[in-house]
Amino acid sequence: MPLAINSIAGLLAGEEDTTWEYIWKSLHALTEGITALENMKKILDLSYIRLPGDLKTCLIYVCMYPEDREIDKKDLLRQWVAEGFVTRKGLLDAEDVAEKNFKALIDMCLIEPGKIDRYNDEVLSCSVHDIILELIRSKSSEMNFIHVIDGLKDVSGQIRRVSVQHNDKEDSRVLETIKGSLSHVRSVLLFQSSLLPDFLKYKYVRVLHLESWSDLDLNGIRWLFLLRYLKVGWRGEVSLPDQIGGLEQLETIDLKGMEVKNYPPDIVSLPWLRHLRYGGAGIALPDGINRLKSLHTLEGVCFHGSSVDNIKGLGELINLRKIEFISSQHEQSKKEGNMRMVALHSSISKLSASLRILTMRDPWDWSRLDAWVWSSSMFPQGSNIRELNLSCFSFQRCPGWISQLGNLCKFTIVVREVADGITIVAGLPSLAYYSVCTNPGEKEESVVIHSGIFQSLKHLLFACPKTSLTFEVGAMPKLEKLQIWFRYHMSRRFLPVGVGLLQAETLKKITIVMFEDDMENKSFNYLRSFGYISYHKCRFGSMLTRAFKSHYPDADIKIIFDDNELYDDNKCDAIPDNDEDSCCSEDDDEVVDYEDHDSEDYDEYDDDEYYYSEDDDGDVDDEYYDCEEYGGASP
Repeated sequence: MPLAINSIAGLLAGEEDTTWEYIWKSLHALTEGITALENMKKILDLSYIRLPGDLKTCLIYVCMYPEDREIDKKDLLRQWVAEGFVTRKGLLDAEDVAEKNFKALIDMCLIEPGKIDRYNDEVLSCSVHDIILELIRSKSSEMNFIHVIDGLKDVSGQIRRVSVQHNDKEDSRVLETIKGSLSHVRSVLLFQSSLLPDFLKYKYVRVLHLESWSDLDLNGIRWLFLLRYLKVGWRGEVSLPDQIGGLEQLETIDLKGMEVKNYPPDIVSLPWLRHLRYGGAGIALPDGINRLKSLHTLEGVCFHGSSVDNIKGLGELINLRKIEFISSQHEQSKKEGNMRMVALHSSISKLSASLRILTMRDPWDWSRLDAWVWSSSMFPQGSNIRELNLSCFSFQRCPGWISQLGNLCKFTIVVREVADGITIVAGLPSLAYYSVCTNPGEKEESVVIHSGIFQSLKHLLFACPKTSLTFEVGAMPKLEKLQIWFRYHMSRRFLPVGVGLLQAETLKKITIVMFEDDMENKSFNYLRSFGYISYHKCRFGSMLTRAFKSHYPDADIKIIFDDNELYDDNKCDAIPDNDEDSCCSEDDDEVVDYEDHDSEDYDEYDDDEYYYSEDDDGDVDDEYYDCEEYGGASP
């Protein structure tokens, strides 16, 4: 019943009094003398009937996906556009209209929000309640709109959209359930890639979405002249045709999880291509990239494999909103590298009015690029850039022009000097995620997080093990997640001060990573020589756990060692009470009793080469990933 109430509330929102009266009378007539379940179904059906035509079509299309499936919002919106369910309205292009429809369905509780970007509150995925899914499947069946092949019943009639959700090892069994004609099928969602050849022969296909764990041969798509949307999910290698220039309607090529060796050379002749996403180690830009004037999204570009001319050509793509470069550095002369850097800086500067997200990352963290050319600004004051990941570069210090990016929400950088950058970044009004990491050779510094700064920050990833932190009362009032690095044998001067002054009401996740460093330390080597490393870890783990719990008893606190071992207090019971609070001081080679000091002096020091997967900043998983991949970097 709450579902029905929410649905009706969403339907009535913003309506006039006469509409309210009409709905009330309709509900009374529909629900008189029936059971509660039937009552709810009638109410939901009324909500559906009152939907505008384009919203009805968008909602019914959701049943292409299996029950309990979390549906990626971008996939759904781009499929709506490819199907022609939404079109440009005034100044809003088709994808903007699709976004508006998605929000309307959320507001009316006809679809439910899934993952939400905690930094800007954007809904990233959705799902459908079982009862609503039953309703829209019923409507779809009445309209002959979508046919779901689940192995439970035969499918007949003229099939225009098909979702093969039954995964049977015997392909013939799946095909035998299809009694209707597929000659006019236009949308295909396959969860069994071995069936792909059977669907590539139908020339009216507009949407082709494949979920596969295996390698795929997509050469057959060259004959799908009406194809607008192509996505292959999961993992594997994919072979594209040598030429796809005939697919003039193609708007989306999404192969993010797949390994692809090369672009078809004539890909640059696709006039309506808006989204181009590749995975793996990245692919070099194709010659003539400047011809893709409709391009909005470009991901998985190999920086070092791309020519200087093609990097310059990016500056002509004035509709680009998102670019991701992967810096898998190959052998090259310094001159060649500098030419690419200058060309990229020039192109990004030309795109500053349209660009929203820029990512420059090195997935293996082998070697970072010299960032000398990036000292001058690419983005003017008032720029719309929202996410900036510069983790493939090595800066001496944070460039001053970052301070003028008032709309910046997420920022990742690698530096050798930390303190000046904190001052530059601290006043950004929209900054919610800040990852700052240091390279080897960093200098020892002290940083004070003053009261009143970082007013919007929700997540701090601080991978600067030779920088001591001091927190003042009122600093980072919205902080929800803290990640910070800690060395086993760090001296007292590197232990954060005032960590207990952070907001306990908001700080709910704390991750500390403890690692070895400065192995010339005599007392640490002494412990190693006698095999006391595990014992040493337990002492530090126990000390840090108690210190944090004393300030943040409700927070999820995890301590991770550099060998991926998660600290478990139950495994450290053998530590004597009079010894668990001692640790080695790298200053004077003696044991320091931390009980002589304020717990807030050592409360936390964490950031890690391991960073919790957040699925586009949604729920945190319990797996560990190289933080470089998610915007951090290992020092």
